[in-house]
Amino acid sequence: MNKFITILTVFLFSAFQLNGCASVKSQLDFHTKEDKGIFGGGLSGVVIGGIASGNVFGALLGGMVGTALGAFIGQYLDNKVASREEALLKYALRDNEEKLIVENSSTVPDVAATGSTVKTGVQYTFLAPPISNK
Repeated sequence: MNKFITILTVFLFSAFQLNGCASVKSQLDFHTKEDKGIFGGGLSGVVIGGIASGNVFGALLGGMVGTALGAFIGQYLDNKVASREEALLKYALRDNEEKLIVENSSTVPDVAATGSTVKTGVQYTFLAPPISNK
């Protein structure tokens, strides 16, 4: 019975955290794999930690560890550089076609005042036909 109360408390707490002032859709709109990893790792860590330990402290500890691992793995996947063969499998390249695909872009902060500093980032893939040596 104690495990059931712990798990129910964790899920109710998660529901209140996800349902803030904005709509749930905008809060669950993940832009990067790191965002997905943080959410998925934190949620699964809370559930696994709560079930394994049977108390709230274990659920919180599992959530912290899951969030950290999810962030680490997601950031690694976001920054991973693919080979040409992997990019060709992901994006179809037609005869002698060149492609520039913007995979991810970010601006921090989203809203800036005049004269403030804005950091931008762009992750892209450029594909061109192979150079033939004739």
